[in-house]
Amino acid sequence: MNQQEKKRKILEILAVDDDYIVKKLEGLAILSEPFVRFHKQTGEIIISTEIVLTYEEKFILYGIGKYFANQYGVVENSNFRRKELKIGTHIPDTTSISNELNELVAKKIFKKIDKGIYSINPFKIEEKLHELREKYKVK
Repeated sequence: MNQQEKKRKILEILAVDDDYIVKKLEGLAILSEPFVRFHKQTGEIIISTEIVLTYEEKFILYGIGKYFANQYGVVENSNFRRKELKIGTHIPDTTSISNELNELVAKKIFKKIDKGIYSINPFKIEEKLHELREKYKVK
C-alpha cells in the first residue's frame, strides 16, 4: 500500500457522500419541525409561538431556520444581521441583544462573520435541537 492509499484509508472515516448529507439534513429537519420553519418563496423564518422560548433559544432557532432556507436555496447564505435577528424573533427594538449574541459566539453556537453579522455553526444544530426537544418535552 502506497502513502496515498494509507492516507485515504485513514481519512475514510471523515469522508461523506451526498446520501449521508441528505439523510443528516432530513434528520435535522424532523428535529426542527416543532420549532422553526421558513417560507419557501421568501425565506422568511417562522419560529413557533406554541412554546415560550428564551431570547437565546429564539436566536438559535432563527439561525437554524436561516441554515435550512439556505440549504433549500431560497436565500443566498445563512448569515444574518443583528437587526434582522431582532425583527425575525420579534424582539423590541429598544432591547439590547449584545450579551446573548456574545454568549452564543463564546459557546461557538454562532460564528461572527463580520461586525453585526452572524451565522449558526452547523455542527451545533443537532445538539441544540435535542436540548430544546428535551427541555420542552417534545417527542
